[in-house]
Amino acid sequence: FKVVDVRTGKVVRKFAERDVKYSVDVAAAFSPDGRDALFSFSSHISMYDIESGKETRVLQGHNQKVHSVAFSPDGKYVLSGGGDYSTVLWDAADGRMLRSVYFYKHYIHGARSGVTSVAFSPDSRHVLAGHAWGGINLYNIMKDDVVVGGIQRGSAAQKAGRSPQDSIISLGGKEVSSWDDFDKTIRLNTGRKLDLKVIRGGREVSLQITPAAVKTKDAR
Repeated sequence: FKVVDVRTGKVVRKFAERDVKYSVDVAAAFSPDGRDALFSFSSHISMYDIESGKETRVLQGHNQKVHSVAFSPDGKYVLSGGGDYSTVLWDAADGRMLRSVYFYKHYIHGARSGVTSVAFSPDSRHVLAGHAWGGINLYNIMKDDVVVGGIQRGSAAQKAGRSPQDSIISLGGKEVSSWDDFDKTIRLNTGRKLDLKVIRGGREVSLQITPAAVKTKDAR
């Protein structure tokens, strides 16, 4: 693919085919100053210096395909949304994962649907996450660390008293620093009662949940 100057039609940078071999469906975004570009390749994101064409950073944290990427208006952050039902906030300067927000799973005709589009507000503090099932979430991603972005009606999580925008501290006595930590503990403890600690409204709340195996049409 190519980066083209829209004023002159001149090709500014041509990226070799090997750079996009991971996926034909690539999400892309430019930094506000026009110096850097983001491209999603499967479950990771690469940042390129447009002038030199060199890859400067690799952002890894999603465990499924990344569908959308965006730079914050101030250029300090990168936001991504993927098929793992999460949005992730990254430090644009060094590629560190700063925040992750997980959204409960929706299925459309038996197929999984994750976060398909993301965008920042002009102040760079609030973000929008769009989903294939038609929903849009608006939240302050700078506020919490590992956050639950939605609770499915009638689910075990709702029955246990968990609420959208809970900031998760620990699960089963183990500190949760990323969605992968939370997901792994859930998968390893199906059917067992687990203590869950969250921050809600500035206060620590203790809950108990029992992860349940869910069978879907695609058997996942």
